[in-house]
Amino acid sequence: MLKRFFSRRPPTSEELMQGLYGAIVAASRDAGLYRAANVPDTPLGRFEMLALHVALVVRRLRIEQGEAFSDLAQELTDRFFTDVDHAQRELGIGDLGMRHRMKTMGKMYYGRLEAYGDALDQGDGAALSSALRRNALAGAMDADADPLAIYVATTAQTLDQAEAACLLDGTFRFPSAATVLAAIPETSMRMED
Repeated sequence: MLKRFFSRRPPTSEELMQGLYGAIVAASRDAGLYRAANVPDTPLGRFEMLALHVALVVRRLRIEQGEAFSDLAQELTDRFFTDVDHAQRELGIGDLGMRHRMKTMGKMYYGRLEAYGDALDQGDGAALSSALRRNALAGAMDADADPLAIYVATTAQTLDQAEAACLLDGTFRFPSAATVLAAIPETSMRMED
């Protein structure tokens, strides 16, 4: 690890991907998401948080112009699906069931990417809360999705304001869910429409 900082050679594409994907995985495991934002701490809940953070970064990369950003978005998506495939195989799912599961998970991911992205792009807090309740909170209609929506909106804003170089070199860090949600008074926890 220290060699990378003292070396004069630029980091490889794989090193950059490790840094960015590592930050995404760490953010998806943030305990504040499960404690303060009502995300179920289950395999499905953890998949949802990983998919959410990948979708947020891909959304941000699509804002930038240039082949490097579109390539990074594709590499990131490929890495996510490789990770999901590996996790499924560790659970004992064989090749016969894997094709169908991966197709289903692909539809889930791209649907979330579109729903979350549209709500964020339009600044529609109610639509974001609804999409998160339906997906990330595993359809628990009585679950309060507003804390998660606040975290997602804050994270998207942080990503939008981040220098593109931070995404390319893997130094971007996600805000802490507990910190984001602690800064919001209880009375204003409801998302604005």
